[in-house]
Amino acid sequence: MIKNNEEKIILFKRFIKEKRIKYVFDSLKFNISDIDSFTFYLLEEISPNLSFDFKYSLEIILKEAILNAFYHGNFNIDSKIKENDNGFDEFHNLVIERQKDIKYSSRKVYLEIIFKINKIIISIEDEGDGFDLSDLEINNYKNYGRGIKLIKVHSDKIKWNEKGNKITIEKYIHG
Repeated sequence: MIKNNEEKIILFKRFIKEKRIKYVFDSLKFNISDIDSFTFYLLEEISPNLSFDFKYSLEIILKEAILNAFYHGNFNIDSKIKENDNGFDEFHNLVIERQKDIKYSSRKVYLEIIFKINKIIISIEDEGDGFDLSDLEINNYKNYGRGIKLIKVHSDKIKWNEKGNKITIEKYIHG
């Protein structure tokens, strides 16, 4: 019988190579506040012994990557719309409109989290058209493009699949 967290860690290191958790999100029922609640719940569940800073980084990575999968992947909304005078309202209205359109609302977002001894690997895939990485514009002074920069700052390694609809992020566990 395992009695405490230290014994769990010892068991994990001795016998378990990795642990995988998978989630599937429905675009029709997407709600930004649900993503906040989900990430809070998930972090409490999966990383009770990790530092606050590590959890904070994971929270940013998860929220930004999941939101990008919905907004830009499944709903196919370009963030550059936010540069317009009423851009944020247009963006929000387009999200609502796309949720009502079966072409977009039937799409799923897939999240897989792999726990290894020294790192956590997060893969998020949407059912959108993907994007060309060479088109990625990260600019601190615009109303868009900061999500990817935040993910990069809080991650140790990032890669996208060729289509551009799946991101895989690695975060090393130090100490």
